[in-house]
Amino acid sequence: MEFLKINKFNKIGMAYIPELPYELFYERAREYLNDPATKILSYYGIKKDDKLTMFCALANDQTENIYIASYTLPDDPSLILTSLSLFYLDAYYFEFEISQKLGIQFSFLTGQNQP
Repeated sequence: MEFLKINKFNKIGMAYIPELPYELFYERAREYLNDPATKILSYYGIKKDDKLTMFCALANDQTENIYIASYTLPDDPSLILTSLSLFYLDAYYFEFEISQKLGIQFSFLTGQNQP
C-alpha cells in the first residue's frame, strides 16, 4: 500500500485516503521528503472514541503532485512514534502541534532515539 497520488487540482473524499501502518507511513514519507522539491502541506489528527487517525499530505513542487495517506493509532499516551523531524526539520511544527493537541509523543520531542 502506498500514499495516494493526485494532481494538485484534484479533489478526493476521505474514504479514498489509504490507511497505512505507521512504520510504512514513516518509510514512504521519508522517501518522498528526501526529494528537496517535496514538502509537508498538512499533517494533523482526529480523535474518535479510543483511536487517533492521522492524515498527511505532501506536495512536490516540480511534478505538482500531492501524496496523501493516513494511519490510525490507539489513544495511548505511552506510545512514542519515530519522528519525521529527525531527518526533515520542517516536520517539527506539525509534530509539535499534534503532540500538544492529541498527546502523541514523537521521539524528537521526547529526546528518545528510535530506529
